[in-house]
Amino acid sequence: MALGPIEILVIEFPGNRFTGEIIPELERLIDNDTISIIDGLLVKKDDDGEVTFVEFDELGINDDAARLAGVVDQLDALISDEDVAEWAAALAPGNSEAILVFEHTWAKGF
Repeated sequence: MALGPIEILVIEFPGNRFTGEIIPELERLIDNDTISIIDGLLVKKDDDGEVTFVEFDELGINDDAARLAGVVDQLDALISDEDVAEWAAALAPGNSEAILVFEHTWAKGF
């Protein structure tokens, strides 16, 4: 079956602290078949500007990160290194961000 429309969402977390607060809403949207997350990663920029990232299938650093990995429906490697570099360039030092690629599953009926 064909995919619905695809969108990329970048959510910044101040102070390099992913607390998992977005997970209940993501789970609600997924459970209601509104979206499905098809790729994603976490990007971290330390205070010196050094950027690191981890793909969702490699998460497990804490319970919240592992729970975020659990909402990913599939991993299609849709985020390129160039994409990561572009979004990380705009990220303030000392912060992190989640990059989510999601499908608008609600629109598949069209």
